[in-house]
Amino acid sequence: MFSVVPELYFAIKGGSLKTNNPLTENNSTLRLYSIEMPVQARLHFNNLYLNAGPYVAYNVGGRLKAKGSEVLPEKNVRVSFGNAAGDFKRWDAGAQVGAGYNFNMKKSTLTLDVRYGYGLVNLSKDVERYNRMLNISLVVSKPGKKSSAKKQG
Repeated sequence: MFSVVPELYFAIKGGSLKTNNPLTENNSTLRLYSIEMPVQARLHFNNLYLNAGPYVAYNVGGRLKAKGSEVLPEKNVRVSFGNAAGDFKRWDAGAQVGAGYNFNMKKSTLTLDVRYGYGLVNLSKDVERYNRMLNISLVVSKPGKKSSAKKQG
């Protein structure tokens, strides 16, 4: 009925801004590449389950792509991490909540998992940037093989 589920995965987070937004004059797209580890407390109700728990993530890299003007070409630069203006933070943390459903098939199980993540760490040094995510995943799993240990007499 209750379980604790630690996970580890690679995530791509970020977003896009349109022309004349509060941060830039032109269209821009930010992508952060991170290793994320949520630990979910899970309540089971037959094939349905509910998740809630914290996550911690480490940003391993990123790209910022900005549309240029007629004078300047398009920029595609690596995101820098550190303490200077314009830099990003490596560490992120927050909470995730969601639900999932296990569809039992003949020889495997198909799991649909939907989560919302709410970042609590401002990732930028000069403006407020927090991760908010919607994660939808499909997982196919097969039962493990049972060992047939024979009694030795």
